[in-house]
Amino acid sequence: MKKVIPLLVVFILSASLLGAQTTERFIVKLTDKQTKSFSIDNPEAFLSKRAIERRERMGLELTSRDLPISPEYVKSLDEAGYKITNRIKWLNTLIVEGEDKAALKSFPFVKEVMQVVRNEEAQQKPFFENEDYNIAAPASSSKTRTENVYEYGEAFNQIEMLNGHIVHNAGYDGEGMVIAVLDAGFRKVDQIDAFDSLWANEQILGTRNYVNSENVFSPTISSHGMAVLSTMGGNLPGEIVGTAPKADYWLVRTEDASDEYLLEEYYWVDGAEFADSAGADIINSSLGYTNGFNDPENNHTYEDMNGDTALVTIGADIAASTGILVVNSAGNSGNSSWFHIGAPADGDSVMAVGAVDGGGNYVSFSSKGPSYDGRVKPNVAAKGSSATVASEWGGVTYSNGTSFSSPITAGMVASIWQANPYLSNMELIALIQEHGNQYNNPDSLLGYGIPDYGAMLDVIGLGSESVLSIPKITIAPNPFINSIQISSNTAFSKITLFSISGNILRDVRINGAKSFTLSGIGNLSEGMYFVKVESENGKQTVKKVIKN
Repeated sequence: MKKVIPLLVVFILSASLLGAQTTERFIVKLTDKQTKSFSIDNPEAFLSKRAIERRERMGLELTSRDLPISPEYVKSLDEAGYKITNRIKWLNTLIVEGEDKAALKSFPFVKEVMQVVRNEEAQQKPFFENEDYNIAAPASSSKTRTENVYEYGEAFNQIEMLNGHIVHNAGYDGEGMVIAVLDAGFRKVDQIDAFDSLWANEQILGTRNYVNSENVFSPTISSHGMAVLSTMGGNLPGEIVGTAPKADYWLVRTEDASDEYLLEEYYWVDGAEFADSAGADIINSSLGYTNGFNDPENNHTYEDMNGDTALVTIGADIAASTGILVVNSAGNSGNSSWFHIGAPADGDSVMAVGAVDGGGNYVSFSSKGPSYDGRVKPNVAAKGSSATVASEWGGVTYSNGTSFSSPITAGMVASIWQANPYLSNMELIALIQEHGNQYNNPDSLLGYGIPDYGAMLDVIGLGSESVLSIPKITIAPNPFINSIQISSNTAFSKITLFSISGNILRDVRINGAKSFTLSGIGNLSEGMYFVKVESENGKQTVKKVIKN
């Protein structure tokens, strides 16, 4: 018997191995979202309170696209032995693991099944792998830094060129804003001194990993997201302070730095959906997809950079439609045969960011526009050459890449948006572009140029210490055609009408009135304007108005 048992075991194992099938991964598109579990009339079941409030503030309505994937469909696949790894509601798509593609197609609610083809020999790297870390330190700025509320250290240049220090000095440093960082990994963010204040003040709201189950802080994972985060949320006085040191952050892994598969575009959309549901105001994505996929059949062409074709771009524009401001690296392909921007930077609702050096000059690795359909891309620019980032080994180091011009910008977006959160995401993008140093002559290298965020404070009337102090002010009609009626429960003394670029169009002094008609403005061009109302005690509030 002792000889028979081993032989029997060998026979059974051999038979099972001969009959075994390899587990594959599939992209499964569903026919619909029929479910009794969720309704757009009850968004609290699938969106956070903050996400709902963002939509309400911007007048955005929920649609069936916001509904989760049908739990009944998920249950059917699960019971059939398929493992669901990702549920992408905006695309009504699942990523599943299993053995039988034909069986998947047999489900009545399955519209299409695509098998993920792996081609290890053609392995490519995501564009950020071309960036240089630990490069030589740039020349120090000679400008004084002692008068600022933050001790920026070597990060001063990248903030000062945007007049970000002026915004911080006015009291706007991202507090109350939420940024979702979509990246490849955040190695050592839980250990490095530059992030101590984020942890101490509970500004890191949590993490998500849509690639696998690995800890996003793991020593075996990419540190790219760590460096990216440091340019926004870093706070190591005298060495590095980011552009939004008081913002809150979600750290979301959507990129597998070891491979480049179309799956990662789905992961990106999955991460963006989470950012929406969690109530994020801003997404920073230092990622991009072009023609470097492991499976060449998935490669994009320049014709795809039209804002409507790449899956990740479709996802980014959907994110923008929920009120999120999406900031994305333009790419680092400026010196390559593919010198164009990547996806989702091509999105018409995405703010793509190119790179300049410490003197504000275009750097040759920064990907070029325009989009294939001729739109200005990148939209704006920030420092991406010798950018100051946190080092894994303590202190700071320096790095090249639009991966850093993007978060430097995203942090400034958070800080300036804190000053007037009633602007919509698209209104804010327009305002930022209006304050670019190339606004009147945009090009394919830097778009509208380097924005002056400090000047934006004056435009929206929030540069003083006492702001938003008139509790109830109404402006009607809005949008207007020929005139507007301004009313308040507090007497006011002055009304100023600004263009989006900061030009004073009307400046009227009032003697203690609580109501005033601003007429003679019917000849203004269509677009957005700002009305600043000053009370008798000098306090101010600002409202945006639209001219039809």
